[in-house]
Amino acid sequence: GRNPTPEAIADVKLPAIMQGVGGWGVEEDFIGGGTPNWILTASETASESFTFAAAGGKGGLAVLDTGTGGEATETAEVQIDGAAFQPTDGASIYFGALLKTDVVTGKLFVGLATEDTALTDGSSVLQVTSHIGFWFNGANVELTATGATNTDTGVDVVADQFIKLEFVVSGTGSVMPFVNGVQYPSAKLTTLPTTLMTPSLAKVLGATEDNKLTTVDWIKCYQSEDIVRVGSA
Repeated sequence: GRNPTPEAIADVKLPAIMQGVGGWGVEEDFIGGGTPNWILTASETASESFTFAAAGGKGGLAVLDTGTGGEATETAEVQIDGAAFQPTDGASIYFGALLKTDVVTGKLFVGLATEDTALTDGSSVLQVTSHIGFWFNGANVELTATGATNTDTGVDVVADQFIKLEFVVSGTGSVMPFVNGVQYPSAKLTTLPTTLMTPSLAKVLGATEDNKLTTVDWIKCYQSEDIVRVGSA
């Protein structure tokens, strides 16, 4: 299904969040034109891009293009400007994305990460201060997080086929992954991330390739937590 998995998103109090209380969140459905309001970092050339799909159709799409240059391990990454998510005792975080990639070689990360202009080291290592997300390790989908051992779901990524990736972080530091609506074993964070994180996407080429595309239907992230703000307008 195109929509978030009910068992996953139920962990956050979405009605309260939508009313402006009990938490916060961000939805990107990529409806519009031009360039989405994300920060783009190009690792090798200036030709990487993140734009709305020219023929996105109903629901909207955005495309991350690794650009020309043909360098092995070339990386294109995008992040929402404004980190606002961090696991906390007594809180829950939902993250979800529906996307596809036209090449399964190389690596791809989607999830939450510290704002950083170099999410990876240009190969197979995430080097940000804090991150929780999915790592396409060649073909398989792994759950990866700061302070936790990668959990391989055993699910293969198929080129040009949409895959729905979601995870829920509980206040106890447990991260529960869902792939295409199916729940997989959770991972335990031995330490909670120490910095605020933001929705992030990074594609690393695995060979000498040009203009490889990652197409994103939607990305959503919510955190359930009551915050009391005191002060005058």
